[in-house]
Parts: sequence; C-alpha cells; structure tokens
Amino acid sequence: MLPPLNPEQRAVVERVAALSRERFAQRAARYDAESIFPTENYEDLRAAGLLGLTVPKEYGGLGADPLTYTLCLLEIAKGCSATALTFNMHSTVITFIDALGTEAQKQRYFDEVVKTGRLIASITSEPESSFRDKFVMQTVFRPVNGGYHVSGLKHFCSLGDS
Repeated sequence: MLPPLNPEQRAVVERVAALSRERFAQRAARYDAESIFPTENYEDLRAAGLLGLTVPKEYGGLGADPLTYTLCLLEIAKGCSATALTFNMHSTVITFIDALGTEAQKQRYFDEVVKTGRLIASITSEPESSFRDKFVMQTVFRPVNGGYHVSGLKHFCSLGDS
C-alpha cells in the first residue's frame, strides 16, 4: 500500500506508472537480451517531460520530493530495470547539482535537461572508491580551448556516448 500522497504527487506517480506499464515493459526483454541502451524509453521520458523529475520547480522541473521520486523510480523499474538504473544515475547528478552547484551551473544544466531533454552522464565510478566510504575523485578536469580535457580512470560512464 502506498503512503498518503497529495493529488500532485499521485498524478506524477500514475503518469510514470502508465508510461512504464504501456511502453517500457514491452521493450525490457529485448534490451536485456541484446544488451542495448533503452533509447526508446528515454525518448518517451523526454516526450512526457519527465527527465526533469528532480529538477526544482523554480528551474522548470517537476521538483519531485524524495517520496514521489522513489515511487516513480519503482514504477520505472517495474517496466524496465535498465531504464530505472540509468534514470537514477541521471537524477542523482541533478541532485548533486542542486546541492552543490552555483546559480549559473544550475541554470545551465537544468535548462539543458528541462528545455532540450538532455541527459546527464555520471562518471563517478573510479576504482577503489565509493560514495559509502568517501567522496574523493582522482579524475582531473583541465580547461582547454572549447571545453575540458578529462584525465582519469573510470569503470564506466553511465549515460555517456560510446
């Protein structure tokens, strides 16, 4: 049984549940069998305006509270566990930006997510480190003309292009 939700919370959870049940579930076995990224699911999340689920409302997102977010993630997982796992990584980085970012960074990255449907990759998977133990990254980001040069060793980059 779900905890008591207000109408706004319930509407978001129900919208995610319907999308997961009607679209994600039918694709999940293929994604697993072919070991491919759930691209169509992200197209659906983008079209439904759900990529900004955890982006604060003042930046155009849905501003889901932790309970609503968790219930939405549960519904996504019921349809496609790969989508739930990667969506959680995207949302976790959004939470970090909200907690630690400057106003300019929040405006830039939240706009990218909300207005253009961009995904945020997570590259915090360094060998021998864990968020449970410490938050120390060995990767170095050096400004170069037109961007950054990234130097470090990663296990993987969630939602990163190959």
